[in-house]
Amino acid sequence: NAEQRPRLAACLQCGDAAGAALREYRALDPSGRGFLEWSEIADFLAAVLRHHGLASPSDAALRELADRFQPGVCEAGGRLDPRGCVCLADALLRCLCFDGGAAASAGAATAETSGLQGRLRRRLESAEP
Repeated sequence: NAEQRPRLAACLQCGDAAGAALREYRALDPSGRGFLEWSEIADFLAAVLRHHGLASPSDAALRELADRFQPGVCEAGGRLDPRGCVCLADALLRCLCFDGGAAASAGAATAETSGLQGRLRRRLESAEP
């Protein structure tokens, strides 16, 4: 993921990342219900990360981020509207892009994913009230 950071930073700064996230949201809500439930949110986040050529953190790390973003969203009945989904995707991308944590070694996918999880955890812990 480290090699994607400069391009991702540019996408975040100019708004292209939000536009791409909204397109991914619409693909998962073709009937226009106006919300996604947790299983769809997890698919949405994975699609956003794939769009940017990024490896996805573990389901547990995504759940932790989503639950901090909106408590209870990962539980039965939890859902996010389009704005919430795009903001959650933005938060995830910014955690992965702008965190100053040590980068994982470039050819090892498991090390990269482990590094992402560590950066996500540090960002989440620093966000606690």
